Amino acid sequence: MRTASGAGGAADVRGPDSGLGAGYRRQRWKSRHEVALIVGAGPGLGFALARRFARAEMNVALAARHSDKLQAMAAECCGIAHSARAYACDATLESDVDTLMRQVAAELGEPHLVVYNAGAFAPGSIVETSVEEFERCWRVAVSAAFSSGAPRRG
Repeated sequence: MRTASGAGGAADVRGPDSGLGAGYRRQRWKSRHEVALIVGAGPGLGFALARRFARAEMNVALAARHSDKLQAMAAECCGIAHSARAYACDATLESDVDTLMRQVAAELGEPHLVVYNAGAFAPGSIVETSVEEFERCWRVAVSAAFSSGAPRRG
């Protein structure tokens, strides 16, 4: 699994003599038919990334808590990509994430790239935010991201 960086499907790789710090150069992804999984694939950034990965000929897995909108997003990506699928998943539940990873691996293949795009928002100032609300936002933003990237057990 790797992380995405830069435009046009290029991965950033550090090497000597690049003139950009520790030797920066760009390499093309061998992305054709690789699997990109987007956890938290909402209608904004998540969907924009899904379309970008589809244009790079990647198989795209879109995951979010509410799968109703995901079906239409996956259908649009399917018109671009070899394959795109929608999955219902609450990223705060480790059992949902485990199920998601097994389903994606079985239906599209092991993910080569995982984007964690889920988040939570607590309206108001920090002094108005309850401990419970802060912990919910933390679970979505940090704990669930860890669970999504953690090695699968069993």
